[in-house]
Amino acid sequence: MTEVAFHFNVLDKVEYACRLLRKAHAKGSSLFVLAEPGTVQKVESALWTLAPNAFIPHCMTAAAPYVIARTPIQIGPELPAQPHASMLVNLQREWVAGWRQFEKIFEIVTLDDLERQAARERLRRYRAEGIDPVWHEVKSA
Repeated sequence: MTEVAFHFNVLDKVEYACRLLRKAHAKGSSLFVLAEPGTVQKVESALWTLAPNAFIPHCMTAAAPYVIARTPIQIGPELPAQPHASMLVNLQREWVAGWRQFEKIFEIVTLDDLERQAARERLRRYRAEGIDPVWHEVKSA
C-alpha cells in the first residue's frame, strides 16, 4: 500500500524538495519530482547548486531512455507512462492520477492559502481511497 506524507508550512518548495531529494538519494531511493514547467526548471537548476561538492544525479523526463533508466531522480511536468522511481515528490496543486504506482508520496505544501486548500482536498481524496496520510508541520528556523 502506498504511504503518503504531507509536509505543510514549507517556506521554499524548491529548496525543501532538494533537501528531501538529497536525503532520499543518500539512502539509495529513486524518485520522480512532479512540478509545473517553471518549477521543473527551478528544481533542476537548484540540484546543480545545492552543495558545491555533492552532485545529485538527476534528469528531465525529456532525456534519452537509456539516461532515464540509469538516473535515480527524474523531474517533469507530468508522469511518464512507466516512471523508473519508487517515490513521488509532488510539487503541484493537482491530484496525481497515477499515484498508486509509487510506494511513497511526498506532498510538499507552502503557506499559500490556495495551495493549502488544494492540499486539504488531496488529503480528503487519499482518505477516501483508504490511505491515512502522515502530516508533518515544517517548522521554520
